[in-house]
Amino acid sequence: MASELRVDKIVPTTGVPTGGGGGIVQVQYTNRTSVFAQDLATNTETGEVMQVNITPKFSTSKIFLMVSCNLGFANDGNVGIILTKGGSAITGATGDASGSKSRVSAVGHTDATARDFNVQCHYLDTAGSTSALTYGVKLRHAENGTTWTYLNRNHSYSDSYHTLLPMSSITAMEFSA
Repeated sequence: MASELRVDKIVPTTGVPTGGGGGIVQVQYTNRTSVFAQDLATNTETGEVMQVNITPKFSTSKIFLMVSCNLGFANDGNVGIILTKGGSAITGATGDASGSKSRVSAVGHTDATARDFNVQCHYLDTAGSTSALTYGVKLRHAENGTTWTYLNRNHSYSDSYHTLLPMSSITAMEFSA
């Protein structure tokens, strides 16, 4: 005979730690295996290249985001990712404003157009409601002029066993608070 335990909330016996959570309520995950390519102008960002949806059980919950993006670039330089909520950048998930510098959540660098590179980012957000939330990722580069920016491929993209085709992912975990 199988047993089943159902609870509305998990709270440790010592209470919920300040700024922390009591337990995992749910996990939502999506990955992208297809290629994204955009000839991206300076000081602009792509639309969302990946999204994950989560409907929190509690407005007080914390949403832990884990993002892994495999990027390529048509130049040697930096490409950043920007975490979004409802289509807009999460300002708490980017570097501080400073002059005309571009704010991003994480950044990677390549010095060869035939190479991919991985950028990862983690962020703890507050749900704030029990309405459906959409978290996403946008791309931005730090070069002068319009330059090709890629997800899940490099610029060369040659038809060779030397060319590896990765996937990228975003995970949203709800923690009770």
